[in-house]
Amino acid sequence: MSKARLLAPWVGEEDRSANYHVVSRIVGQAFLLDREGKEQFVRYMRMYEEFCGVRVLTYCIMSNHFHILVEVPPKCDQQLDDAALIERLSVIYSKEHVAMVRTKEKNRLIEGRDDSILYSI
Repeated sequence: MSKARLLAPWVGEEDRSANYHVVSRIVGQAFLLDREGKEQFVRYMRMYEEFCGVRVLTYCIMSNHFHILVEVPPKCDQQLDDAALIERLSVIYSKEHVAMVRTKEKNRLIEGRDDSILYSI
């Protein structure tokens, strides 16, 4: 698992949110995302936004990479029980998606380490 490169300067202040600029690109910088692919990407992004409890402030999806500005809220006191977690996961991960994720490394679509930058706004 990758390690965070930067901690928020306000670590210890649990009532502050953090904003991250997230960037990733498609392997080989291939232009794979057409209009329908971008629409599907946004649908997945919105599902993950709800699942993770973050807020997407703005985004730009291009044919071979994307930029997303995400607000991560302060730590939540309430945690999900196992049943609620499994229910949320089953909504996001269809059998087809799980099969795609389990494919060999050479079939990856996203290239390299995902980058994110913390912003204090």
